[in-house]
Amino acid sequence: MEIEKDLKILKRNSSFKEDFTEKGSGRKENAHDGFISTENIHLPLIFTEMLNRESGLGILVGNKNCKINHSMNLILTELGLNRGGQTMVVSRETRIIPKNGKMSFAHYALEEWLLNPDWRSFQNSNVVVFDGLEDMKVLESLLKLVEAGTLVLWTFTGSSLLNGLQQIFSSIAAPGLHHLRARFAEAFFGGICQFRLESAQQEAAYAFEVLMNKKEVQELLQEDRLQEISALQDSATEKSGILALNQSLIQLIIRRKIDIKSAFKCTKNPQNLDQLLKKLGI
Repeated sequence: MEIEKDLKILKRNSSFKEDFTEKGSGRKENAHDGFISTENIHLPLIFTEMLNRESGLGILVGNKNCKINHSMNLILTELGLNRGGQTMVVSRETRIIPKNGKMSFAHYALEEWLLNPDWRSFQNSNVVVFDGLEDMKVLESLLKLVEAGTLVLWTFTGSSLLNGLQQIFSSIAAPGLHHLRARFAEAFFGGICQFRLESAQQEAAYAFEVLMNKKEVQELLQEDRLQEISALQDSATEKSGILALNQSLIQLIIRRKIDIKSAFKCTKNPQNLDQLLKKLGI
């Protein structure tokens, strides 16, 4: 199998291949400058490359302890340095607003903004960040922004990418809302789910799921066959645009960031993880 070949290469090199190269800004956490640490959180290049687009909808999912807000801060910092225009941020937590860079930022507290939501204020923004899975109206408004040419990053709580997609689709399951499913499948460019683990050095380590909205994924979304996404993730090859959680955990084990016990605590598919470990002779 191709995945076995990929994992043997990964073991031999003890590093990410091109599509899974880690990306960070090189800034260290400091209580005074407010920048997040990039020593422990490294977003996979396969996802950060998806952000090099003018428009589209990307989702970032994680549980309350996984520090997904730190990753969003890193993304905002990179966007501020590399592109111009305006970014509007609606979130529960204050995001880092870079002082330097080509992009201007404006932040709204989610609870206050929801009291009097004004989507028209986003119309001139190049990038919109929305933190929270509120209801179907939020989804429809975000889709309108994408269709008008805006890059939208949507972050909310979820246990996996599949769980995040299920939450979105549950809000549009009622009869008469099927058109929103098709619009989402067209607007969605990809997503990432972040998992926080304790490393072998008693420090935090981070694993990821990444899903690029390629043709086969788009078809599953359009036809509401979300459960088949898990099988697609587990069988993904290196250049497929998909990074499964178990692949990410294997990478951390090989690089001695976590132990096998921690990996099995995190995995959603222990049988598949056990098979991958055996193929590597671990």
